[in-house]
Amino acid sequence: MENPFVFSKEVGGEDFCNRKKEIKELSGFVRSSQNVMMFSQRRFGKTSLIKEVLKRAEKEGILTVYVDLYAVLSEQQLVKSYSEAVSNSLLSKTEKAFITAGKLFKQLQPVLTHDDEGKPVFKVDVDLAKTIPLLEDVLDSVNRTVEKKRKKAVIVLDEFQQIGQFKDDRVEKILRTHIQKHQNISYFFMGSKKHLIIDMFNNTNRPFYKLAAPYPLKKIEKLELVEFLLEKFKKAERDIDKEIASSIVEICEHHPYYVQYLCYIIWENTKPGETIDNEKVTEGINVLLDWTSPTYEATWGLLTTVQKKVLETIARKAEEERMFSADVINRFGLGTASALQRSLKSLIDKDLIDKEDDNYTIIDLFLKKWINKKLIR
Repeated sequence: MENPFVFSKEVGGEDFCNRKKEIKELSGFVRSSQNVMMFSQRRFGKTSLIKEVLKRAEKEGILTVYVDLYAVLSEQQLVKSYSEAVSNSLLSKTEKAFITAGKLFKQLQPVLTHDDEGKPVFKVDVDLAKTIPLLEDVLDSVNRTVEKKRKKAVIVLDEFQQIGQFKDDRVEKILRTHIQKHQNISYFFMGSKKHLIIDMFNNTNRPFYKLAAPYPLKKIEKLELVEFLLEKFKKAERDIDKEIASSIVEICEHHPYYVQYLCYIIWENTKPGETIDNEKVTEGINVLLDWTSPTYEATWGLLTTVQKKVLETIARKAEEERMFSADVINRFGLGTASALQRSLKSLIDKDLIDKEDDNYTIIDLFLKKWINKKLIR
């Protein structure tokens, strides 16, 4: 039997865990053509969630476009990714077969090719000298299609904070100018580097200031995850009671990626009919830490001594204790408050820690467990 727990890729269908409340709220934004800035830590299931929302939108006759900006490092790459996503999303199979995507645009001329599975897809070559006019062409094309078909649309720009890393903000200005004119299009700006994307929308000096409603994606409710695990293990012919499933969720701090990861390992190390108990859970944690240890060692080796001390402090201190309290600074030997501030900022920039109000947390919760295990050796 195939392992029922999926942790290394997007999930959908029976592998997708609930999120009914979020789907309802996000679908409401789509229907009312509202712009949304959605953010969370990495591996929190943003992409899987938004694709479930897009599936429902399509069933309601709403046009959908999903643009992955993760690898985008330049204006040219942005236009290429955006235009290809528009071409491949807004044209039906019939339209792809009988007309060219050039009818979507005024300047771009996508070329119809086929992917590895033989499905028709459009590819675009972008003239570096014309990136801005071509970007405006793409933005206008979506609005023209919406007006022509008399439909609503939702455009998802995943890992949107990448655009904020360009050398200047001219792309942000152009996007805002066009987006604020589009009455029947809902734009979803998604990001996993929270401090970057929040700055894009909260900084009064940035073009996207207050252009979208903030939507922080929170942890999945404990009961939802517990029920999900009980059902999955039951179908996989493994016995597990509610208390053990609950402890797995608590150990993984309600994080869907780590819940699935740990359960994947537990499933692999048990047989049909076998009972999953605390011992099996502990074995699973140790295996996970063994698998991830080389990666954590490599990350650890690139940190300064002060940065290591700061991570150790976050991993070991009580949750209610504040980083800048004199007791914490003295007890963990963190030096001056200014040195601590610099280290915290550098760890945020490295995407190793997150700040919520005045509290700091290690994003990778098994890195936290690895640090604590390392310290007691």
